[in-house]
Amino acid sequence: MLNDAVPRIPRYNLLREIGRGGYGVVYLAFDKLLNREVAIKVARAEVVRDAAGVARFEKEARNTDSNE
Repeated sequence: MLNDAVPRIPRYNLLREIGRGGYGVVYLAFDKLLNREVAIKVARAEVVRDAAGVARFEKEARNTDSNE
C-alpha cells in the first residue's frame, strides 16, 4: 500500500515502489488510458531544482527508454 507522500498522477494508478536511485523513485503503475502496466520514474525535488538537473533526468529517461 502506498502512503500519502506518493504523488498523484491522474492518468495512472501507482501500485507500488519498484526501485529507488540517485535521481528518483520508480513505481509500478497502471495506465488507465492504455489499459496496461507501466513503470514511472518520479524525480526527487533536489534533482530538478535547476535546468542542468532537469536535463540530466531527461537524458537518463531517454537512455533508459532506448534500452528497452
